[in-house]
Amino acid sequence: MYDQVIPVSADTMRRLDAKAAETGIASLDLMENAGSGVAEKAAAVLKSLKGNRVAVFCGKGNNGGDGLVAGRKLKNAGLSVEVYLFCKQDDLKGEAAVNLRKYLSLGAQVKEIISRKDVETLREDLNFSLIIDALLGTGFSGSVRGALKDLIKLLNSSGIPIISVDVPSGLNATTGEVNPVAIKAKWTVSFALPKKGFYKERGDDHTGETEVINIGFPEELLIDAIKYEKSEHA
Repeated sequence: MYDQVIPVSADTMRRLDAKAAETGIASLDLMENAGSGVAEKAAAVLKSLKGNRVAVFCGKGNNGGDGLVAGRKLKNAGLSVEVYLFCKQDDLKGEAAVNLRKYLSLGAQVKEIISRKDVETLREDLNFSLIIDALLGTGFSGSVRGALKDLIKLLNSSGIPIISVDVPSGLNATTGEVNPVAIKAKWTVSFALPKKGFYKERGDDHTGETEVINIGFPEELLIDAIKYEKSEHA
């Protein structure tokens, strides 16, 4: 297996995804593997918690698609799953939209969170054993505002343990900066390579116990990504 693994930037991860696409690796397969890994972690955590109710919060990007895969896997395993979309269903595109359709095909429903009023309504429904955070991924930068800020603050204050998908939502995967809020995860299931932001600034305060899984990238692409990261920051 590849050695000398080092934390990488969001830019390096974008390059890794692009290289994978160039070599014919289907992004839908990567998403399936990512969501499956998160579901496995969630199932193990739920056993230790002696609970079976899980809420999955999904954004409209690929991170949300990973969350939808996890929700489908957990629902198929007989667990009680509620999926919340921080967008309208029609806002999902590409692989995320494919996985929304797969989730709905189980006869399940999703709830849309669009406004601050929706977040306030959600406050009364947060009766879960576990939360899966799939709102924002490694591509996020900038500031968290409006209803999303309210939602993240609500989830953090709920007392329910949180698994974050790839990176805690609101945490800058490269710099570790939080502006002004980010999910405080108990566990982070990250993909392919650890992210620089986990170990900088406020990263340690938000990632919790971090596990990095390979979701189908060939070893040579991972080695290439590590070399690229080193060359960019030599």
